[in-house]
Amino acid sequence: RSLCDWSSDVCSSDLFLGVDVFLVISGAVVTSSLLRRQPRGAGRWLADFYGRRFRRLLPALLLMVLVTSVAYAVVASPFEDGDLPSLRTGVMAIFGVANLYLLRQSSHYFAADQHFNPFLHTWSLSVEEQYYLIWPWLLLLCGLGRGREEPRRRRRLAWWTTALLGASLLFFAHLQASG
Repeated sequence: RSLCDWSSDVCSSDLFLGVDVFLVISGAVVTSSLLRRQPRGAGRWLADFYGRRFRRLLPALLLMVLVTSVAYAVVASPFEDGDLPSLRTGVMAIFGVANLYLLRQSSHYFAADQHFNPFLHTWSLSVEEQYYLIWPWLLLLCGLGRGREEPRRRRRLAWWTTALLGASLLFFAHLQASG
């Protein structure tokens, strides 16, 4: 189809395929980058990683939220009840939890009430930031990033990754079943 029928579940899932592919590639690149770094102790290894993430993401995110908020305030009245969730989404994006805020609001990407939310796209950045928060710790838990890599450490990582994937699928199924 050349034009997307926005009410179609097939089309909406097709639109997220690009985000899924990006997140998988980003995860592989981040993991590779983390494992190539010379470990100088777990604390220093983590501090270097988080420092690089903050320097790369935070300035652009803050500028985007500021400029978008000002533009939104000029075009719409940000103090009306209907517009406050949009601005809150921007604030939540700064803290890396826009996806959780949108989930709590019981809204989804294609909902009519989200059509004019200028920060709706930040849900994917929040997912990425949450990955950055958790993944290095999982690598350390498995013994990676601490020097010489051993096959058993990679097997441990594969086991933990599979267990976390299974847990997240069960949680998703629970959310779907409970409405």
